[in-house]
Amino acid sequence: MAISEEELFVFSSKDEKLDPGSADVPVFHWKRKGGGEAAMNVDHEVNLLVEEIHRLGSKNADGKLSVKFGVLFRDDKCANLFEALVGTLKAAKRRKIVTYPGELLLQGVHDDVDIILLQD
Repeated sequence: MAISEEELFVFSSKDEKLDPGSADVPVFHWKRKGGGEAAMNVDHEVNLLVEEIHRLGSKNADGKLSVKFGVLFRDDKCANLFEALVGTLKAAKRRKIVTYPGELLLQGVHDDVDIILLQD
């Protein structure tokens, strides 16, 4: 499951720990959602995406591996691997592992867009 950076942190309360200034006010703190597992899952999905680009892609004119978004989206194995392919692509783009034009890819509209692998 791909998770955005905004979702990695949640605001939570610990009812058992009260503010020393008032017995009625709980202490609030920021914590990493899932105890850091979310970031690890995103890294794992990005690695799986790289493997799938190797499997489905071919070398472009620049010698880099590329695959059409529609090929990735319609592939049965990718459909089973990725709960949110677009989110995984976005995470990979932020990490400069892949590149593609634009910000958001939509099935049908962007089927011919090349996803280019920048890092193995």
